[in-house]
Amino acid sequence: MLEADGFDGAYLLHDDERRTTVSATFWTDPTTAAASGAALQQHLDTWEQMTGRKATVETFEVADAQIPTRAGR
Repeated sequence: MLEADGFDGAYLLHDDERRTTVSATFWTDPTTAAASGAALQQHLDTWEQMTGRKATVETFEVADAQIPTRAGR
């Protein structure tokens, strides 16, 4: 698991049919979120050079969160 200051969790979502992946990372404050986005964009720029596929970083605020609990966890 990522151990960066301010990191508060993540989800990685993938759709095989559309060949699309989305990651959502959660940060404790806007400063660490911005620093993470800037660092990630450097990796995405390299990814685009290697693959020709454009990836972007977008920032959103969590408006509501309901985390389901699962038996057996």
